[in-house]
Amino acid sequence: MDHRDAECLDASWKNRGLFKKSTFRVQNRCAAYGTVAAKLDLAAARDRILYLDNGKRRRGHVWRQIRSISCCSDKGICNRSDAFTDDGCVERFKRASKVYGSCWDISASAAISGENYNCTIRARCEISNHRRHRLVYRSTSITVPWPDLDEVRNCKGWLTRVPCDRYPPPSTLSVSDAVAVEAEGASLEFTVTISRSPPHDRVYATYYTVDGTARAGSDYRETGGMLTFRPGQTRKTISVPVLDDEVDEGWETMTLSLGHTLGDNVSIADRTGIGTIINTDPMPRAWIGRFGRTVADQVLDAVDGRMRAKPAPGVEAHVAGQRIGPGPAFVAGLQGDPTSGEADASGPGQPMSGRALLPGTSFSLTAETGGEGLVSVWGRGAVTRFAGRD
Repeated sequence: MDHRDAECLDASWKNRGLFKKSTFRVQNRCAAYGTVAAKLDLAAARDRILYLDNGKRRRGHVWRQIRSISCCSDKGICNRSDAFTDDGCVERFKRASKVYGSCWDISASAAISGENYNCTIRARCEISNHRRHRLVYRSTSITVPWPDLDEVRNCKGWLTRVPCDRYPPPSTLSVSDAVAVEAEGASLEFTVTISRSPPHDRVYATYYTVDGTARAGSDYRETGGMLTFRPGQTRKTISVPVLDDEVDEGWETMTLSLGHTLGDNVSIADRTGIGTIINTDPMPRAWIGRFGRTVADQVLDAVDGRMRAKPAPGVEAHVAGQRIGPGPAFVAGLQGDPTSGEADASGPGQPMSGRALLPGTSFSLTAETGGEGLVSVWGRGAVTRFAGRD
């Protein structure tokens, strides 16, 4: 029976304090199968090994604190306090592992934690042959238990216990969608995640913005650059500033796209994120300003024309540029530019639109006040237009 697979050691101990004896009790519960080596892990002292070749309970004491008592199956290095040193880790790594010859400048650190004996190996390991057959090396390290040093491999310059065809595990990048309300200082916050944090080296990814119904420079600020994921990092945020314009355009969209990547075994799962900008302008101030200017210009022109005309008592009216008064019935059409303020009658029986009827249509009523003064009421039709981005 392999003692590593059998619970043959029965042990207990009691530490009684500094400068006092620590007592222990051990027993081989599998005496019929052979000898059991009981290792006493002592603080600040060499480990003590007891070989139990029968089933009798053995008692004893030591002058050091006992950290643990365990079954030592590897009798060749059962007293690990002698072999388990920095140099001992290096020597065992060189003898047991299969990477010696492709890794150089090997050093190690030994650490004991309870029953765990771990070696941290550091080395410069060969990556691959590059230009002109030069060897390229990478600095790498790994921490493994002492018995498992023979499992360490050199995979593309990394020290690992995972088979090289599965190292490193594949990782993917994805970018989320984002929504922002149009306001001063607002921004679209896109989140880029990597499915697995890079184990050793860094992962790089470029990004850039693309116009949709939202335009760079008027609705948002064009943004681009490069993300860097270091070991232990899985999430990055990209902020795209939103520009607060004065146009009511409804909801607008743009996209943030991931470009090229650089890193071991990394790909892009979701390349683009949609950014939605929610408009907050109830009515375009630019329209109001343009509309106000247009109406004001027309009013000033009408007032100026009326003030220059010689007032005379009576009633006068024009429809589409034709005076209404004594004479044949009027039915006329309008030709030319409907916004010019002038109309031409094209003859009786010609149809016209409501928009064509307004220019050139006016009325005035002037009456004497009983003295030398006159009072007038007058008006004139007008048509205007404007663009939302003017």
